Amino acid sequence: MVTKVLFFSAIILAGSIVSSCEASKTNTSVSNSAAKQATPSASPPAGPSQPQIDNAARISLADAKKAFDDGSAIFIDTRADSTYKLEHIKGSINIPAGTVDANMSKLSKGKKLIAYCS
Repeated sequence: MVTKVLFFSAIILAGSIVSSCEASKTNTSVSNSAAKQATPSASPPAGPSQPQIDNAARISLADAKKAFDDGSAIFIDTRADSTYKLEHIKGSINIPAGTVDANMSKLSKGKKLIAYCS
């Protein structure tokens, strides 16, 4: 009996993980492309809940980490404050997406700004 419960629990857990991964794949286009210094690539048309990001610069994860580690970049978490409080990149600052323009004075001049939302 215990074996059956453990087996079904494992199947449910595996199914949850797979569905979470699939759901996150659909939401990674913005987060994986939070910034990149190369020429901007074409993005799909913005939907009602997706801001226009066609002109956003892109950066690889490795380059973003290097710039952050050497102090030449700042990570900006653009999610809601409540989500930021649950989990965020250590050292990042929280400026929700709709308030970035109003909070520009909080940002260090001369540093790369690397925004992320997941």
